[in-house]
Amino acid sequence: MNKWMNGLRKEYFIGLSVMMAMLIIALWGVQKDWSTMSPFSTQNTLATTADFINAGPFQLAVSVQPETPQVGKNRVVIQVRDNQGQPLQGAKVRAVGEMPAMGAMPAMYAQADITEIAPGVYQG
Repeated sequence: MNKWMNGLRKEYFIGLSVMMAMLIIALWGVQKDWSTMSPFSTQNTLATTADFINAGPFQLAVSVQPETPQVGKNRVVIQVRDNQGQPLQGAKVRAVGEMPAMGAMPAMYAQADITEIAPGVYQG
């Protein structure tokens, strides 16, 4: 009987350990922004011609990942084209997130570090 109980305890401990490891991995996966893990995720969010707006001599399209910004890291993708619709390379692009003042809380600003990741595509 004692040997059987020791085997049962060992199986119980192993099963509980595996379940805890699976739970930790699942919780990590829920908290992790999966879109930042794929190097190809930006390609899926590139704008079509209809998404561009005219801004002086340029055409701009802006997208945010995730679509509804969350507390923590968010990604902004800015596409810049010239007036002929060709990607504009080497531009100095700046993006600033802003939250207006609410009650006693002051306005907040967050500047993104923007880098060119493809011709005419800037990300921060």
